[in-house]
Order: sequence, then C-alpha cells, then structure tokens
Amino acid sequence: EGSGSTDMPTDQSVSRFGHLLQRIESGAEYGYSLYLDNESRFDEMPVRHMSALTSRILSSIDYATVARIRNENFSILHDALSEMNMLQFNRHEGDVPMAYPLLLEKGADLRSYLIEHRIYVPLYWKNVLEQSPEKGWEHFLAKNLVALPLDQRYGASEMEQILQTIEKFMYG
Repeated sequence: EGSGSTDMPTDQSVSRFGHLLQRIESGAEYGYSLYLDNESRFDEMPVRHMSALTSRILSSIDYATVARIRNENFSILHDALSEMNMLQFNRHEGDVPMAYPLLLEKGADLRSYLIEHRIYVPLYWKNVLEQSPEKGWEHFLAKNLVALPLDQRYGASEMEQILQTIEKFMYG
C-alpha cells in the first residue's frame, strides 16, 4: 500500500527503466523501441503512488541548474528563430521550458530533416493528426510544430548545431 491519504498502491518502476539504460549504453535510437513499448503500457495502468526508485532519482536533480540551462538554451534558439516562428508568445518569470516550439509552414519536413541529421524532435498530438480535418488549425499545429530540444544535457554548442541544421534546411 502507498502512503498518504488514499489507498493507492505504490508503483514498482524498475521494469520500465530498460529504455533509459539502453540509451545510456548504446544511444537514443537503440532504446527507442523499448521506449515505445514502455509508453504503450501506461495507457492501461491505474494511478499509483510514485515508486521509491523514481522518487530517489527525482530527488537527486538540481532543479535550479536544470531551469537555468533550459532557459539559456531557449534564449539562444529564440533569439535566432523568433522572426521566422509563426508562434508568438510571452515568457514569464519562473517559466522553465520543456522545448522550443517552432511553428513553420514546412514544420513536418523540418522535423524529418532534423531526425535524419540525428536531432530528435518528437511529434506531439498524433491523435489530432488522425482525427482532425486536414485544413483545420489543430491539424496544422500538430503537423508543423517542431519541438526543438533544449534540455539540460545540452549547451550553447548543441543549440548552434541545431540552428545550423535548420539553416541548411531553410536555405540549402
């Protein structure tokens, strides 16, 4: 049984860490199929308390450093891409971005190009692509939003590599 005010069981997460270990050992592309298998299991899982393993890992993160690096990476990308980005947004004090949201007419093509050049960018809202009218805003957004990576594993040199790859895509 879990702790707290509910009778939820506590999760056991060790069996779902294989893709993360494979990524460390062999690289992101080698753990991807394990990641997809892992994600599909979450659809059927009941809500549970966080496992001791997950809790221990999360407690070891220096969140202030993570936030600082993500914001620095965001600024590098935003300074270079804001004029071409179809999305306009305001950042607020305390925001910590997950990714840089770049929306372009040819965003789907850019996503494929980046992946071909070993820059992983996820496709969010696949269900929207399958369920919405092709001429609708939701479909356009789901298809063409490129969520550029800016997490704390990366720094200015990786952001420059992303920008150079985008420049090659845009201008040849």
